[in-house]
Amino acid sequence: MEFCYRNKFNNCPHACHALLCTRAELVEGTMDRKWGSGLDVQRTHEYHPNYWPGENHLGRILMTIRKELERDWELQVLDKERSSKRKPSSLVEENSSKRLQ
Repeated sequence: MEFCYRNKFNNCPHACHALLCTRAELVEGTMDRKWGSGLDVQRTHEYHPNYWPGENHLGRILMTIRKELERDWELQVLDKERSSKRKPSSLVEENSSKRLQ
């Protein structure tokens, strides 16, 4: 299941954006005790997560993927910043070496 969702968010920019825009704990508000909260939507909102009878595996998977996507996005931004800083310095080095010759 985790592989399928990871693939979905890596290949669908709209879904990735939607997941990255969430900040709260994610939960499947269904009676399913493995993938969801084990409660209906209304009761899921009413009770603290410590009192949900379900394991919320789907919500945990989504939150893990969200963290990974946030980390990857931050690394991409840092790489772009580093590469933009390198280009001018390499041009300066190139120009200075030409002057020396």
